[in-house]
Amino acid sequence: MSKMPRFENIPWNSGPEAGNRLADWRAGAMAQSGRSLDQLASYTPEQIPIQPLYTSADLEGLEHREFPAIMLGWRLTVPYGR
Repeated sequence: MSKMPRFENIPWNSGPEAGNRLADWRAGAMAQSGRSLDQLASYTPEQIPIQPLYTSADLEGLEHREFPAIMLGWRLTVPYGR
């Protein structure tokens, strides 16, 4: 039986810079698919594009980032035991 790794011993954000990882991911995705990232986007039935990767930079400038409790599930708004 394998042991669970101890994640507290793994340094946070160890590794290459975030910009380098993003560039590596983009290059790898384009190399594996043979298409540009714009061509890898899929669309909802309403024709809203869904990008293959989102980062925290995509959240910049958005006004509403938090959902009210009612949108998180009915259990948060219903008294316990009912």
